[in-house]
Amino acid sequence: MADRYEGAGGGGESAPTGEVDDLKDAHALAWGVVTLLVGVVVLAAVVFGLTAGVGAIWSSVTAQSGPNVAAGTPASSPFSQPTSMAPMSTMASASPTDPAPGADPAPGSASGASATVDVVIRNVSTPEGSDPAFVGPGGVGAATLFSVTAGQSVKVVVKNEDSGPHTFTSPGLGLSVFIGPQTTKTFTFTPKVAGTFAWRCEIPCGPWVMGHAGYMEGDVEVVKS
Repeated sequence: MADRYEGAGGGGESAPTGEVDDLKDAHALAWGVVTLLVGVVVLAAVVFGLTAGVGAIWSSVTAQSGPNVAAGTPASSPFSQPTSMAPMSTMASASPTDPAPGADPAPGSASGASATVDVVIRNVSTPEGSDPAFVGPGGVGAATLFSVTAGQSVKVVVKNEDSGPHTFTSPGLGLSVFIGPQTTKTFTFTPKVAGTFAWRCEIPCGPWVMGHAGYMEGDVEVVKS
């Protein structure tokens, strides 16, 4: 028979050649359909991912440049705010003159609504030798270092000629000022009320000068305006 052939084992009949070809074509078509479906699914997933990514980027951009930059107004920045810096106090030197011992203490020289007082720390003669002392407008040994007016701003310039440090401490005036060795210290204050206010140096610098008014302790006189 022309449309049949013998098997390798001899005598057995095999499927017609036409049927085998039809099965091969069917399988190839099925695999083609499956491949096409898989490609469509992959393409859809890629498109969805790209769409989601672009949407997220767009949302982020619009969120950052939202209300703050509307109508051409630049977004606020902490560096765009002006800042003010308090002026630094400057050190001023002084060359005070010492009136004769025992002279009445004189107030600092007035300048408008403020006053300036010059004080020097230098060695002076004492019963125990030579020791440092604060010397103000009243001269050596004056119990009142200086006088000022209540309600008036006062600038005090202290020139320390001594090789050791000192302080000008007055709790009543709210002052505790450190003065380094061989330096000039400037400070300001405004006394509120009239009265006599004690001051002293808190750093030991000789028992005699620290125990006698007019040397390393004394008072500041605040008079009524």
